[in-house]
Amino acid sequence: MFQPSSTFQVEAARHSLRFLDCDMYYTAEELNILLKTLQGSTIRERENFFSLVIACRRRTRKKWVECPIAKLFTLPDEFHLLKLRAGVERTREAIERKGMQLQDAFTLFDIDENGVLSPEELYGALEWLGVSDLTPADIMDLVRHVDMNRDGNIGYGEFAEAIRGTGLSPSATTGADGIPQSVPPSLVRTPSTAAAFEAAKAGKHVITPKGVQELKQLQMQEIKQQKLREKAEAAREKEIEKRKKEQEGDLTALLRRGMYNPVKEEPFTVKVSLGAKDGKERKMILSTITTWEFTKKVMPKGVQVKGGVMQLQPDPEFEKKFNYLFVKPSSYVSIPFSKVNGGEGCNKLNQFTLSIEILVDRLPRKKHMYSMIHLSSLASKAKDGRLTSILFLHSNGSISFKRVPGDIQAARANQWFLLTVAVDNIAGTYAVYVDGQLHDFVARKDVMYMDGPLAIQSGFGLFKSENPREMAGGNVRRMYLHTEVLTKEAIQKLEKDLPTGPGSNTTRKKLASMGFPNYGIDEAINSCGESLQMCINYLRMMGYNEEY
Repeated sequence: MFQPSSTFQVEAARHSLRFLDCDMYYTAEELNILLKTLQGSTIRERENFFSLVIACRRRTRKKWVECPIAKLFTLPDEFHLLKLRAGVERTREAIERKGMQLQDAFTLFDIDENGVLSPEELYGALEWLGVSDLTPADIMDLVRHVDMNRDGNIGYGEFAEAIRGTGLSPSATTGADGIPQSVPPSLVRTPSTAAAFEAAKAGKHVITPKGVQELKQLQMQEIKQQKLREKAEAAREKEIEKRKKEQEGDLTALLRRGMYNPVKEEPFTVKVSLGAKDGKERKMILSTITTWEFTKKVMPKGVQVKGGVMQLQPDPEFEKKFNYLFVKPSSYVSIPFSKVNGGEGCNKLNQFTLSIEILVDRLPRKKHMYSMIHLSSLASKAKDGRLTSILFLHSNGSISFKRVPGDIQAARANQWFLLTVAVDNIAGTYAVYVDGQLHDFVARKDVMYMDGPLAIQSGFGLFKSENPREMAGGNVRRMYLHTEVLTKEAIQKLEKDLPTGPGSNTTRKKLASMGFPNYGIDEAINSCGESLQMCINYLRMMGYNEEY
């Protein structure tokens, strides 16, 4: 049964979130709750955290050292705050008993008339007021509590704010005369308080600074302790940095050995503009490219594989990298991807270009087809209840969105090719490219619409279908996902910039550059596979000479 949280839990959660939001204005009661919530952390940890967070904010940065939040970085817990508030309250009552106004009391305590109260002046003033049971350490704590700008002294604004007993807020600031609003009426100048001030002023010589040596010694000790804390913090940060570098070194070693395979996401299209006011250059990432590498000793991070999988040995014609063969007809690959491309009312990735370096060991039998790419969102289904396959490989080597084969052969058995599909659900169009050449184009707004079945929500996959006869597996080497619809020129550039290897049809290109005819090259590759030397020997044996 649900039980509502206590009042303290609710308030602690609220003020903790305000602290995370870099709010700087708190009442004394709110600071008390926040101190109790954060008492498990050190003063320096709080200050470092707050400084790092506020440095990330784009809004105008205010000087928090002069705001009530500063007290959070001088007091270890709420009990110290309670003790200091008690000391301030005793001071206020003593001033009232003397019958003085706030400004007059400050002027009276400022013995050297420099506009601020030093710790020794405050110590002597409190003894004159009758608050005489405080130690030098208590005075230093009181100065730290009241001194909001951290100059080691107490100005009139700080003195008046402490006497009022609450934290400043945007709507509760000092008045035009410099006196904080909501000052107790007994501390506002009246004829009687003016007379009391004149009487006290006549005997001002009775107020003398106290504990000069003791307070100076405490200040030196605090400076020394502060330096030690800073030194310890610097050593701790250095140790953290050292461990971070060690971890990065271990990670680099794992990457070099192929035992760690992260998914890479990088900016692709970036808009650069100049600020209207400051003229500074600003960059906005419009789209990204995500890369999955299947050439390592381990699968890309997050990739889920079902069914049989085999890691092929390094290929000397492909940078001595691995590639994966999904050997069983029931094998398939699921790739999680949850990034959306934004847009009003858009919950899925509606515009994208997916490119895969792929190889199949055989073509489907006549009147059969294989599923190449599906947008099942890992577990979800389309409106008709079926997993959404968006690309099929047909028996004649054509690749299409439809279950009907096309007229142009695009794929060949045992030959790597770059398969690219550009989907625009907003425009209702779909294009298929093979090795950078347009192979199929479909415009169907009945199945392609915003957040429709052909949009990516939580992932996509390879080789999967609801019909087991449409699953044949295959080899995969690399996969790229752009969060925008690429042009034909951009797709051709992607194909051209692929690393040297069979996936970019290196064998075919080298044979073509040697002058062998295309029909002979097709025959050689179909017979010998991707081995360049075997294809050359086969072509020469069959009478196809260079520069035919």
